[in-house]
Amino acid sequence: CNEHEVFNLVDMGSEWIFSGKATCENYEKIFQFNPDLNAKKGHMLKVSEISGNDHLSFHVSEFTLDENGTITRTIDRPGDIVTDNTWFAPTTGIIIRFTRGGGTQNDDYDYSFTATITNTPTNHHCPFPFIDLQPDAPLVLEDTLIEYYCDAMITAPPGYDVRIDHIKNDNEKHELNIKILDDEKELLEEWTSFPVQDWLPGANAIILIVNWKDKSSHHFEIKVSAVKLNCTCGPTEYVFDSSLIPHDFQSPDYPKAHCRMISCQTTFTLPSELRQKYKIRMSSFEKMSHGTVEIDEGANGITTINEEMKMSFTFESPSVTLTYLPEGKRYGDVFNIQIELVERQEGCACPSQNSIATDFRMEIPAYCKQLDCLYELPQFDDNTVEYFTAMDTGNEYVGSRRTGMTADRFSYESGEGTYEFDDWTNRAEGMIIRYHRENPTNNNFDFRFHYTTSGHHISHAERCGCSNQTIALDSNQTMQITSPDFPHHYCNNLVCVTTFVAPVHHHLELKVN
Repeated sequence: CNEHEVFNLVDMGSEWIFSGKATCENYEKIFQFNPDLNAKKGHMLKVSEISGNDHLSFHVSEFTLDENGTITRTIDRPGDIVTDNTWFAPTTGIIIRFTRGGGTQNDDYDYSFTATITNTPTNHHCPFPFIDLQPDAPLVLEDTLIEYYCDAMITAPPGYDVRIDHIKNDNEKHELNIKILDDEKELLEEWTSFPVQDWLPGANAIILIVNWKDKSSHHFEIKVSAVKLNCTCGPTEYVFDSSLIPHDFQSPDYPKAHCRMISCQTTFTLPSELRQKYKIRMSSFEKMSHGTVEIDEGANGITTINEEMKMSFTFESPSVTLTYLPEGKRYGDVFNIQIELVERQEGCACPSQNSIATDFRMEIPAYCKQLDCLYELPQFDDNTVEYFTAMDTGNEYVGSRRTGMTADRFSYESGEGTYEFDDWTNRAEGMIIRYHRENPTNNNFDFRFHYTTSGHHISHAERCGCSNQTIALDSNQTMQITSPDFPHHYCNNLVCVTTFVAPVHHHLELKVN
């Protein structure tokens, strides 16, 4: 079984026919040639007239070689381009893989094949499949004719990243589809409307795929360049002084995009001489696409992770740490969060809360402004709590979330209602209540949670425990087992294993309801 055959093409005419037999399940024909000599500009290579397709399928990819002659990069060719012909641009070489249907050898099948490689003139201006960008030397394809399909792997130098500067399609009658993949073939973006300007894919290298849906030739424009991005975060510490100058927590090189997977952190601190008169205030920020912001008030508060803040936030704590946490492989978000000082008001601190028994209550005087209060409540074993709130919904906000969530799940209106815990999948999580007020109100604010319980709290572990057990049954004995906390639905995400053993010469009968 020869898994592959290598052919070095020194000279290639307009047509070259090859044949063979797939002696292995995946059999490769590898053709290496000099693109400058054999596939001149203005020519396209085409694999066609494949025989043996009843029991063989084929797949074409292109490759480059390193200085040792080893294949380093490959890019796939679709097998159905232009009525079963596979077109590809001039390149270092081609791999054609024939795969036998059914896998193992079948004596009734003939795994022989013939095929033709044609070097043919064309107006198709698809670039080389492997494009290595250089600093200050963008790839520009102006008024380029693409014949149905074109793709290329585009790589920037070390320390640089690929940027899509411009994509334009003036012929709206013909649908253009462009996809951007990373080097692991994961889809990063797809466009069907244009123009596209100054877009950072978040990968190096990228695969650019251009596809006309009507499978004919059309013109489009594209410009791609290598950019060096600033990956330097701001200071890790910032201490306010008597000048009261605001400071910004922002992404590196704001307002430009910055490098991937960069986490930035800054701790903002009020010195002791300013703490009685001032407190720290954070501006709102828009929804993050590729990360979150962690807000940590240290020992004087709680920690939350936020994908957005629709309102400003004022901290009672004299020290606040903001951390940007990137997610996935994409570029970090472009953000600018202003941190400033505002004056404290006497009698307007957030109410302290003792240990929660059956009630949680928050009352705020009407004259208070620029106030935010956070409370973390345990998740009781009750399915439902009753709440009551008297508030100015145009100026005040109350929201709640689980401790593990990045955005408020529930917001409260003025009036009475209930809050259900039934669908919480993690009973270890608590609830974070957030109260926000921007300006003074006409009436005092009042918010109450009342847990519908007798005050006897059973932990989730006790209420939902189900240790594995083995039960030996006697002859004609019937036993009933139920889910934990039956008939209630509070418990979830449990695996309970019970092993029943019947006496000798007996069998077990199971009825499930």
